[in-house]
Amino acid sequence: MSAEWEEQFPDLIQKRMPRLLCDHFPICIETAQLERGKAPFRFENMWLHSEGFSDVIKEWWGEARVNGFASYVVANKLKYIKVKLKVWNKEVFGDLRTKKFDAQSIINSLDMKEDSAGLTTNERLQRNVAKDDWSKFTLMEEISWRQKSRALWLREGDRNMKFFHRMVNLHRKFNHLSRVVVDGVPRFFMK
Repeated sequence: MSAEWEEQFPDLIQKRMPRLLCDHFPICIETAQLERGKAPFRFENMWLHSEGFSDVIKEWWGEARVNGFASYVVANKLKYIKVKLKVWNKEVFGDLRTKKFDAQSIINSLDMKEDSAGLTTNERLQRNVAKDDWSKFTLMEEISWRQKSRALWLREGDRNMKFFHRMVNLHRKFNHLSRVVVDGVPRFFMK
């Protein structure tokens, strides 16, 4: 296997089969999609780089009115913020790839216009804002992939996107269960 092979088939699963007739272990390679349930809520570190994020969290923390023991209050306030974060992520933060693509489109169109007719001061300012936005969205995307890869020893800003993708796929493979032993009897999962 190679890195290119893993990128082509990110859900690839290898299994060592029992050797029955030969002195070698046969290998079974499956490329079927894994069945996944509802994804659990995960705090995204990239949100911390969004303008006004900490102010919104402080506001929500103050909104949540809960009485009881300190641990009960904290747990319920966190549940309240989780619900608010899901809505905020969908409605305010939005899809990072779409925002990055939109900023790139603005930059490309203004670059083409500059080549043919030149740009006004306002258009130059608009292009600079789009470039800043694109850089910000690229950094946030990198932070997200770094978090998903669990390669925390890397620094932000390394731009090792290919590496991050491979690490995420590797973790998915190791999190796969092919069988469970119940009362000493192995139970195999079928697709």
